[in-house]
Order: sequence, then C-alpha cells, then structure tokens
Amino acid sequence: MLSDIEEEIKHSPLTVIIADKHAIARAALASLLTYDGCRVFQADSLKAAVSHINYNEENLAVLIADLEMPEWRSIVRHAVKTTCALVIGMEGNHPISEIYDLHERGIRLCLQKPINYNDVRTAIGKNGLHRPATRIRLAVESSVA
Repeated sequence: MLSDIEEEIKHSPLTVIIADKHAIARAALASLLTYDGCRVFQADSLKAAVSHINYNEENLAVLIADLEMPEWRSIVRHAVKTTCALVIGMEGNHPISEIYDLHERGIRLCLQKPINYNDVRTAIGKNGLHRPATRIRLAVESSVA
C-alpha cells in the first residue's frame, strides 16, 4: 500500500497542513512528510491554520490537527466546512469517551501522542490517497405550501 502512496505522490504531491502548537513536533512531522514528497504547510495558531486552509482550499488533502491547541475545534470546523480534506487529530490527554465527539466534528482518525510516523503514513494511505473531490453543490428547492 505504501508504494501506491509513493507512486501517487511522485506525480502530484499531496497537500498537508499541520496545525500544532509545538514548533519542534510540527517541524519534525513536516520534515518527514516533505521527505515523502508531500507539500506541507505549518500552522501554530488559528489565524495561520485558517489562512493555509483558505489558500489551499481546492487541493488540500490532509489536515493534521493537535487537539491540545485551544482553537482546534475552529480549525477543524473550518477545514470540514470548506474542503474535502481528510482530518486527522493528534491527542494526548483527552478521555476516550470523546472519540464519538471527534467523529461528529469531522475528525476521521485520531492518533495518540507520541505519534509514530508509520501510523501517519498508513492513515494517509488508507484514507487520504485520493485527491480532494471536486465539490458539487446541489441546489435544494424548498417547497413552501
């Protein structure tokens, strides 16, 4: 499976945004993803994350969000509302009972810190290999009697 990811990335790199308050962790993950051929943007705040999401709205494939950032809910909400990206959460101290809440918010996968890079690669391979789908907006007619 990972060879499929590598082959796909060779032709057109996946665009990934990493939103994490820890500069070293963010840079390390970005470096690994870049080495694997991804186009990576780093965000350390809500403002930076929203800016990167807006800039990459059409081609954002993956958002990796630190669930210990105070603004993570707003970041995830904005990504889910404006893109077709796979949203991956990274958590450390959240109780397991919140996993349903995470799925309701649009987080498709949650990795426990400290994360293993192979888990990130596998998650992207299984869930995010596809390019973001073209957004089709359907007009819904409301019938008012």
